[in-house]
Amino acid sequence: MKKTLLFIFVLILTVGGFIFLQNKNSGTAKPLSDAPAPTGQATPEPEIDPSSLTWTETKTNAEGWPKRDSHSVFTFDNKMWVLGGLDADSSKINGVPDYETAIYYNDIWNTSDGINWTRVVEHADFPYIRSASVVEFKGVLYMYGGWSPHDGLEYKNGIWSSTDGIHWKKVVDKPDYPEREGQIVLEWNGKLWLVGGVDYFGRKTFNDVWSSDDGIHWTAATTDAPWHSRWDHALGVWNGKMYIAGGMNFRGVGYSDEWSSSDGAHWDLVSANAAWGERQGQEIVNYHGYMWLISGLHSASNEGRGDAWYSTDGIEWKKAPDDYQWKGREDHGVIVFNDKIWVMGGMDSDWHWNGDVWSSNFKNKNGSNTNTGIVTPTPAPSSVESQTTTSLISAEEYLSVLVDPQGKQTILAEKNKSVPMPIASITKLMTATVSLENIDQNSILTIPTEILQMKGTGGNLQAGESFKASDLLYSLLVGSDNDSARLLASTKGETNFAALMSQKAQEIGMTHTHYINATGVDPDGDIVANVSTAEDLAVLASYIKTNHPEIFSITQLQNKTILSIGGVAHSFTTTDKFLGTQTGFTILGGKTGETPSAKKNLLLIIEAPNKKGFIISVILHSDDNFKDMATLIHSVENSHTWN
Repeated sequence: MKKTLLFIFVLILTVGGFIFLQNKNSGTAKPLSDAPAPTGQATPEPEIDPSSLTWTETKTNAEGWPKRDSHSVFTFDNKMWVLGGLDADSSKINGVPDYETAIYYNDIWNTSDGINWTRVVEHADFPYIRSASVVEFKGVLYMYGGWSPHDGLEYKNGIWSSTDGIHWKKVVDKPDYPEREGQIVLEWNGKLWLVGGVDYFGRKTFNDVWSSDDGIHWTAATTDAPWHSRWDHALGVWNGKMYIAGGMNFRGVGYSDEWSSSDGAHWDLVSANAAWGERQGQEIVNYHGYMWLISGLHSASNEGRGDAWYSTDGIEWKKAPDDYQWKGREDHGVIVFNDKIWVMGGMDSDWHWNGDVWSSNFKNKNGSNTNTGIVTPTPAPSSVESQTTTSLISAEEYLSVLVDPQGKQTILAEKNKSVPMPIASITKLMTATVSLENIDQNSILTIPTEILQMKGTGGNLQAGESFKASDLLYSLLVGSDNDSARLLASTKGETNFAALMSQKAQEIGMTHTHYINATGVDPDGDIVANVSTAEDLAVLASYIKTNHPEIFSITQLQNKTILSIGGVAHSFTTTDKFLGTQTGFTILGGKTGETPSAKKNLLLIIEAPNKKGFIISVILHSDDNFKDMATLIHSVENSHTWN
């Protein structure tokens, strides 16, 4: 509810306005780009000064999509998307919105910059909808929950899916969970999770938690969590735990508590009265080493919460000094995209609907202005390839990006750069990254027999041998050894480790990347292999170059011998055929990958010809990855002006 919900509840009872109670809807799904830091990770020292947060308006109410709340926001295909929602500004009776006559939407809008919005669908395949949770999972978009005013007086939206964000089909008519709105859906530990919500016609809120491995079939983790049933809550993931914060019950009683869970079934009270206070309709996102809770309304006083709170542990919260330039609001969209936090639409504390868009600004800890993090590459006019060069490259996907000393990125050449492809052993760059951030490098790991019996075993290591974790990085990256990858992953459990890899990918902006194992070996049956895009892998390479340069230093080695704890020597030879040959360019690091599904892949970082910065090049699904890479590098060196 937009005013004091208790007042509305009394109004409903006194005027028989049972239909009126269906009005309210809670926050939209948390997108994959808000993914958390992995379990056990010592959160790196953030670069930004969180107290410096300010906001810039990039879209007014009069521009782009019409004002609304209860809309769904998400990232997909390197764009931000808005769909559905409602506007009751023009349907008020004595100042109170009449949601039966409100304007409802089933349109779809997207943008690549947050400024210029395009309506890609006026009336989508799904019905007019509010409070639907839309989330990308394993390369497919799914829509859950929500309520439609033109579909009877029941919750029967089912589950819808889309592979392009534009065309949707209903894939489940009646889900395994009771239908509702006000739920939150997010990805965590390789699964989708649906938490809480409200059923107006059943006159109840939920305190259940459901999970899904495939987006279609759902299992209850718990139908009676220890926290009060609620909706309009916030949900986030941080350091391997799921957090639920605030919200309110069916009678409009608001909450200021915070709970956490390591498995979705068992929950611990973090705080009975969190510093951000009682509120509903707030949102949580993760950004640059901080967990952010943004805006919302005080359930009892209807005081607008035009504020932002941040935390490095999900427990202790601090308030950013300056409140927003707008009134506090709820049912808005909050998302991380292009290294900014975006706030979109929503309804403010005066019951006015909005269609504005705001983006965050921060200063570095040294006081300089920044949009820290991965810079979205933009094409340069001089980087257009010739058709001749294109025809000489067999790869189905490739990308070459120049990164200058200031971190600015310029696309030099590309083909299908955003299409998810199996990546084979390029996977091991993320395996190494997650290992460095989650495993004590001095720890001793012993290889069990079952690892050596798995598909794609290297046959170099022996059962019962023990190795320092730091030494396994050499066999992992030089020899692309699958046994080393599995031994490192065994420290968290293979499934959990792969989930940490996927979470890290989303945290740094790899929006089309998903891992199911630490090796890149093709799985058996119909299971989808590890997938990424050339664009996402360039993001990973930039992250590693900045945060873990030792990874690429290791990949420059042609040979490496490691010793077991017992002193047995194991030698590994690089899989990179360019090393030790006359290539004409200076190699700074890279990784190969080859499986039947992936064909031949290669990521390579070389020094820029003018020695000002470096070039990241990625070849995917190639017949000859080294020949294609040489052709690509030769092309970009000749087509670009090097000053």
